[in-house]
Amino acid sequence: MTAFPPPPPPAVRLNLGITGHRGGNPVFAANRADVQEVLGGLFDSIDRIVAAEAPTLHQPPAATRLHSLLADGVDLAASAAARARGWQVVAPLPFGLALNIAINALPENLADADRLLAGDVPAD
Repeated sequence: MTAFPPPPPPAVRLNLGITGHRGGNPVFAANRADVQEVLGGLFDSIDRIVAAEAPTLHQPPAATRLHSLLADGVDLAASAAARARGWQVVAPLPFGLALNIAINALPENLADADRLLAGDVPAD
């Protein structure tokens, strides 16, 4: 009987999730540059930690992965910073594509929300 070697273990990957204020939030809007700077510093620290742990792993770690709903504001700022570092960005759509479009488009009224849900262009 021929013995088959076991498959290699899966790559180790750090997965992170982020959510935060939208771009229209006055506190976020007033501190956008500071938020981006803090995110950059935090992501730099994460990169250093992953690099320091790499020698202890059975193989090089896979790219860090950021999970975000990509809402305008902190989510998009974090996603841009993650992509600039070569991280993967995953955007789960927990409500389905049409509802996510309607929510993230920030419709001004119910009629525009209904149009977006139907796949039409809103009046606003």
